[in-house]
Amino acid sequence: MRNRQSTMLNGILRGAEIAINQALKLAPKSQIELDRLQQSVVAIEITTFEFSFFVKIDSDSHVRLMTHFEQTPTIFVRGSIEDFSALVTSNDPASVLINSGIEVEGNSST
Repeated sequence: MRNRQSTMLNGILRGAEIAINQALKLAPKSQIELDRLQQSVVAIEITTFEFSFFVKIDSDSHVRLMTHFEQTPTIFVRGSIEDFSALVTSNDPASVLINSGIEVEGNSST
């Protein structure tokens, strides 16, 4: 059962990765902003589902989503699905982040 869940999760992340990178091709300004995050890795834990994944920005500003990463991530972000949903749909994400249950650890200045 665990192997089947892992395969399904990898498929979901792969689909999301393709969609993100296609969207970035349509938003050159966003891609430029990602340049400063090159080689950074963000670990994201969604506590609602007890699920973690990693986001890596490659040297060409290509976003990679992974279920496993051997090294220490640059930033670790943890929160509920409700907190993350509020963050990504907000007109004022900074305010939502400060007032939410989302925890951020690590070097968030990169």
